[in-house]
Amino acid sequence: MPNASSSTVSAMTSETVNVDNFARAETDRMFAALQQQGGGVNVLHHHREPATLDEQPVIRQNRDTLYSSAVVDISGGANLTLPDSGGRYLSVMVVNEDHYINRILHEPGTHGLTVDEFDTDYVLVAARTLVDPNDPAYLPKADALNDRMVARALALGGTCTGEHGVGLGKIKFLYEEHGEAMSLMRSIKKALDPDNIMNPGKIIGPIN
Repeated sequence: MPNASSSTVSAMTSETVNVDNFARAETDRMFAALQQQGGGVNVLHHHREPATLDEQPVIRQNRDTLYSSAVVDISGGANLTLPDSGGRYLSVMVVNEDHYINRILHEPGTHGLTVDEFDTDYVLVAARTLVDPNDPAYLPKADALNDRMVARALALGGTCTGEHGVGLGKIKFLYEEHGEAMSLMRSIKKALDPDNIMNPGKIIGPIN
């Protein structure tokens, strides 16, 4: 499913949903929500805390799980690389546009994603990392595993994020990804916002 332009949304909303196309319509809705949350196609969005009850683009998300997800264009083939989780539960399900789950990945390494196997041009990859939300020691370990997934994405020429919360959770990765360009961003920020009243401390850190 490509980026949801106004014409795409208009075309989607003008089609009657019935028992024959409900699975595709509901999956389109879910893909659109996750894509908006992540910032586009082929961008991994990482949750560093268990999902809150009032922010669940997919219903019935677990409270003992950290989620990472991306809508991926596999029309030309794609690769997904999983780190070694060191015994911690980590799974990735691959959901196609008809809501079929052709494969669930557990093993570390690089896994190929093709239309021949998954049947549609776009799929959702949804990673689950088990945590105990009541144990403060669990989240740092899960975050470290999450960091390894981000580092792998950067090593392959990808981006650390496309999410709206990049200024909080991904500041350190922005410097790894953009290098000296961050100094230019800081200069622009200081010129436009000399009093540092717009999101102080986020994305590029303090400007003074």
